[in-house]
Amino acid sequence: MIKFKIGINSKMILLILSITISIYAISMAYMMISLKRISMRDAQKIADTYAREYANLAGSNFNVDMDISRALSQAYLGYKNLQPEQRLTFYNEILKNVLERNQNFLSTWLIWEIGAIDPTYTKPHGRARFTYYRNQQQDIVYKAEILDTIDYNPDGAYYKMRQSKQETIMDPYYFSYTGKESDQIMETSVCVPILDNGKFVGLAGVDVALGR
Repeated sequence: MIKFKIGINSKMILLILSITISIYAISMAYMMISLKRISMRDAQKIADTYAREYANLAGSNFNVDMDISRALSQAYLGYKNLQPEQRLTFYNEILKNVLERNQNFLSTWLIWEIGAIDPTYTKPHGRARFTYYRNQQQDIVYKAEILDTIDYNPDGAYYKMRQSKQETIMDPYYFSYTGKESDQIMETSVCVPILDNGKFVGLAGVDVALGR
């Protein structure tokens, strides 16, 4: 009789232990799932907070860059009052000074519609681009180019801005100021049209490295 009771008690103890262990395991699993959800939610909130902070910082920086590009555009509106030689010297000096005083800029540049600065030019396309840029040694280099006098891409970024006449921050792109692929930099351009009584006559702006 005593042996029989011991057998029953053993079975009951095993049953109770099994139920207890099952409840404990279920409770632990629930707690782990809950903690994971809480951790994920907290991590997302932290990530969102950092994203907003950096977005605000980036937006603030680009606002400053846009203001400088606007100032360049407005400064060049007096181009008709200057002789070609004076205009080139004066406007290039502005570009160089702005680049020297803004270490975060890769380049400052000015693009004229050739027809706007040369009355004898009759083609509907063609532009003159003047650029000051920093090379890999951080020296400031000057570059002048005549572009699109024979063929041009109407779907290119410049001609889209000529059509829209809107201030633009370009999508990120790779660019090399030397033409060498090894010198390419991931950058964006902050661009402001030069409008003479509503007519597009050129574009002014700055280039900024995306590493910033």
